[in-house]
Amino acid sequence: MISKSELEEFFAAVDGDFPVRLSERVNIGEWCEKLLSNGTVCAEAIDGELAAVVAGYANNHEEKTGYIAVAAVKRNFRRRGLGAAAVSKFIKKAGDAGMETVYLYVHKSNGAAIRMYKGIGFKEVESDRTDSLRLSVRCGDIL
Repeated sequence: MISKSELEEFFAAVDGDFPVRLSERVNIGEWCEKLLSNGTVCAEAIDGELAAVVAGYANNHEEKTGYIAVAAVKRNFRRRGLGAAAVSKFIKKAGDAGMETVYLYVHKSNGAAIRMYKGIGFKEVESDRTDSLRLSVRCGDIL
């Protein structure tokens, strides 16, 4: 289980890697608390250090839809498949929770993330956002 302080430290380390800083959009401490109490957090660690985190919600039972709010990998751990592994864990947990699909938004400038998501099986779906793509995957399509 990931502690709030570990999650806060991780997000502080990757905060500047987002097109719009995470800390400009949310209060990281409060958000970590919300994710840990109401959300789904999946992570990959190397030698005890959090290397990749995927977090969101898998509790929309009316629409049977999960949502990845954030996916990040620390710079020194990139290109090792850790992000894809954490995303796949999230999709599996969402499916186990009764979700049929998982969606996310990714900034159009983030080519590496877009390639990773599409490699996992995400497909682009209609969105009204101009700066981001909305991607979706059926939980059963991920092995």
